[in-house]
Amino acid sequence: MRILIVDDQRIMRDGIAIIIGMEPGMEVVGTAVDGRDAYTKVVESTGRGVDGYSNAGNGWR
Repeated sequence: MRILIVDDQRIMRDGIAIIIGMEPGMEVVGTAVDGRDAYTKVVESTGRGVDGYSNAGNGWR
């Protein structure tokens, strides 16, 4: 499973990445600071859009 971690706090992104990285079958492919950043990274890496929801402060939905 490929995972993109999204959180506005770097320490949280880094900590979650370490924990997930220790799980078999899971791969952290990147991190993002908010929903818009995540959407951009997914589209750039896959060429596809995403359906999702974020309650991040920038209002992306």
